[in-house]
Amino acid sequence: MEKNIWESAFEEDSSQVQDPVGQEVEEEKVLDILSEDLSILINFGRLTSSFDFWGHKFAIKTLKMGEEMQASSIASSYSDSMDGGTRALVAALVAACIDTVDGNPIVAALGPNDNSVVRKKFDYMMDNYYWSVIEHVYEQYAELNERFNNALEEFKKK
Repeated sequence: MEKNIWESAFEEDSSQVQDPVGQEVEEEKVLDILSEDLSILINFGRLTSSFDFWGHKFAIKTLKMGEEMQASSIASSYSDSMDGGTRALVAALVAACIDTVDGNPIVAALGPNDNSVVRKKFDYMMDNYYWSVIEHVYEQYAELNERFNNALEEFKKK
């Protein structure tokens, strides 16, 4: 069975591979096709980032659709107030995107399919985080999403 360009590109012994139309391509050129972010997306399906803020190390991730919908659902109960709906959505997205703070989860999930973890993290943040922290984490999350979108655009061009 003939290997596709991706399988061939990652063989250790391969110095040349066939592209989809049968032309030989140097291995380095195939590997250059993928940016680091795009490679991570293809292999793991999400991007992650970490940063320090006020003496704490935050690890964040891009969100799956279900996590975004959970955040939206949580925020919808605050939509009656003038600014509360927007702040609640930002806080809920931040709660969903945080993997760890100082190497520890904000709250522990009960299992791999615990759908209440975003709500638990949101409730914890509402009681323990200041707006300035939530806002800074959201800015980092927005930058991570921009990297995600750029990697997807790069993939569409390839």
